Amino acid sequence: MAPPAHLDAQVESSVELGASRLRQANVPTSNALSGGATLDVLGDRSQLRASVLASRQTESRWTGQAALFGSITGNSPSSWWQLDATATDYAQTSSGPTTSFEAAARARAGSGLRGVAFGFGGGTSLTGGHSGGVQRALGDGWWVLDRERFVASLGWTRANPPLFLSGSISYTDLSAGWRHEAGALSLGLSAGLRFQSRGGPDTDSWQLFDAGVWFAPHAAFVVTAGRTLADYVRGTPRTTWVAAAIRLSPNRHLSLVRPATDRSLPRLTVARIDAQRVDLEISAPTATRVELMADFTDWQPVPLEHAGNGWRLERAISSGLHHVSLRIDGGPWIAPSNLPRADANAEAGVGLLTVP
Repeated sequence: MAPPAHLDAQVESSVELGASRLRQANVPTSNALSGGATLDVLGDRSQLRASVLASRQTESRWTGQAALFGSITGNSPSSWWQLDATATDYAQTSSGPTTSFEAAARARAGSGLRGVAFGFGGGTSLTGGHSGGVQRALGDGWWVLDRERFVASLGWTRANPPLFLSGSISYTDLSAGWRHEAGALSLGLSAGLRFQSRGGPDTDSWQLFDAGVWFAPHAAFVVTAGRTLADYVRGTPRTTWVAAAIRLSPNRHLSLVRPATDRSLPRLTVARIDAQRVDLEISAPTATRVELMADFTDWQPVPLEHAGNGWRLERAISSGLHHVSLRIDGGPWIAPSNLPRADANAEAGVGLLTVP
């Protein structure tokens, strides 16, 4: 889906249908059928993600969860602050839903390619007419190297979850993750440790692995496996699972049936002409029309000039990190194939361009 340019955003959506082998607290190990949907809206300085997931574990038992996450950062290239907000809801058969709301503020240093952020957050959760509060201290670091994305985080949490018998719980989480995006293949691996000082075991761990292959431009086969810890704030239990699913998306992706040399996946190179102007060149020799929109065009489409085997645009652009998207022959808006995507998880059609 491609929204009007005045929305200053790109949209990525998908639906998944799958099956899993699931072991969950207080539930016998069983096979489960699941379905979910995700919507990502990515703007120059903002991101919005909405997701829903439902699982049929037995004939008489269902679980479902929904989450809404929003984030906004300061002006590029020196985005030194970030604000986040999250709302979640988790429900299961024979148990009332748990709803949570949280917000956080962070100070950032670096760019979209590498940097760190530190901040504080808090919120509340509701279950069966009871409420409880949560406070968090947060630290994150990230590094994007071509197709590889590395992240690490450190967080401290103190909460008084509704109906929690011990009254309060506090713990420290340490985690790290890696993500690889290349052509039709996507791989992810993450793990973490929890050091609990009150309300549970002293030390525990979690792991997550996922792999996806786009076997067609609008369909991917996805395998996930992992182990999560109980989240008393959001009401989700400890879970261990292995799952396989088919992901369907209206957005076109590079797939096994579309080689990397396809004209819909061009490369973008940049060279500075003088203190103000830069030269952008797009390698799309067989295209008949190439358009570009970015934060430096106010997200308005700009046609490029055909020059030799490529397409060029000369423009005044400041040094630093910029968001950019391309359209070939009136097709979907896509990220240049040689640039890291603005959000690797969302797979949205916006790339991160570093201008010297």
